[in-house]
Amino acid sequence: MHPSAAAFSFLFADDTPPRPVSLGSLAAMEMMRVPIAEASPADLQMEADQIAAFHWLHTADLREVQRALWQGTWRSIIIGAPVSEPIIAMFRVERSRFLDHVRAATVRVRRKPAMRSDDTPADVVRPSLHEHRILKICSAYHLAREQVEWHVPLVEALHMYHCAQWSEGCWTVAGDTPEAVPADFEGFDLPGIDTVPEA
Repeated sequence: MHPSAAAFSFLFADDTPPRPVSLGSLAAMEMMRVPIAEASPADLQMEADQIAAFHWLHTADLREVQRALWQGTWRSIIIGAPVSEPIIAMFRVERSRFLDHVRAATVRVRRKPAMRSDDTPADVVRPSLHEHRILKICSAYHLAREQVEWHVPLVEALHMYHCAQWSEGCWTVAGDTPEAVPADFEGFDLPGIDTVPEA
């Protein structure tokens, strides 16, 4: 059992080898509106639904999970599932610890000072962060999409994404760092900025 799942071992039977918490399960829980990053769900039933979704996503056959997410049949599996209050209390503790690791591993790219005017059309649509992370990791590490999305542990995937961005010369900062504004770059000697990571 991977450490990212072992932290929640009280949810799983001894003979159930759960998949690790991954980019795919993170996105699925957000789509199901029971995001694991939601530290204080609105009520106990929502929290119970979150736990039921977490258990199902990491133990059910992956093809069943993907089909249910696509067809929307996951609602009948998850919504209203009974969960005891002691389990909810244990889940809260482990969720908090796990999210600390996720926050520590999360980065975003800081914009570099503009070298020229931005002529990007206003109607250009960027890919979602989820898709960008997956494709960036697939490209950098030559891994299959399903492996990255469902089988690489979430914190490890975030580190891989960080390394992939850094290796391309991106400026990466902690995920909770405020966005830079153009004034932050005033006085910079642009030719003197080394944008290539050190070995």
